[in-house]
Amino acid sequence: MSVSAGNGGVLSTQIAGTESLLSIQLPSEIEAKITYMDGCWIWTGARRVRNYGSVQYGERSNRKSALAHKYVYELLVGPVPEGLELDHTCREQRCVNPDHLEAVTHCENMQRS
Repeated sequence: MSVSAGNGGVLSTQIAGTESLLSIQLPSEIEAKITYMDGCWIWTGARRVRNYGSVQYGERSNRKSALAHKYVYELLVGPVPEGLELDHTCREQRCVNPDHLEAVTHCENMQRS
């Protein structure tokens, strides 16, 4: 899969082995917190310990919190497979670009760090 930023938060997504081009609109409150820099999508919103981005979502009465890179990945790609976690292949913890995230085991993620 390849994801590229477009205008107004519309992302063009090319899935390997397919001819179709899929357009996905990120929610405006998420798009507003991303800066595109050298291929990385840098999260400029709230951050957690160790510099990972943090996002809150849902209705005010039922707000939830998630890591920003996981939230964006799941919006654009789908759920992270059970037993795996996302590794930033670009080594930039604030990056939320799904092309820079790989689902790996915790052990592999730790070995790469």
